[in-house]
Amino acid sequence: MTDKNVKNNKNETSVDDAKYLTAFQVISTAGDARSSAMEATKKAREFKFNEAEDLLKEANETLIKSHNIQTSLLTDEANGKKNDINIILIHALDHLTMATMAIDDAKEFISLYKMIYDLKNK
Repeated sequence: MTDKNVKNNKNETSVDDAKYLTAFQVISTAGDARSSAMEATKKAREFKFNEAEDLLKEANETLIKSHNIQTSLLTDEANGKKNDINIILIHALDHLTMATMAIDDAKEFISLYKMIYDLKNK
């Protein structure tokens, strides 16, 4: 299979900035959201619940940015503007999924660490 972006025989590709920028924005924002969620879990493990909640809020806000980018792709597609599906876009959507799961897990872990804290301090 040949990538239509391949410009020569040296395996160099010409990246259409407009085509890939959206995918890289999803990767970046989703990665930031996932990192904040993981940091929130670490803070909860240290029983620093205020910091954990702040990080979780930050993760959610960043995830919304990533999700809004994805929504723009879906809206374009629904309006008849086809999106080029490429490995970078697929990778980006994987990052978004992982960020969503990390936030969900962080919420559960924070709750569990609060229970542990309460039990230890009875």
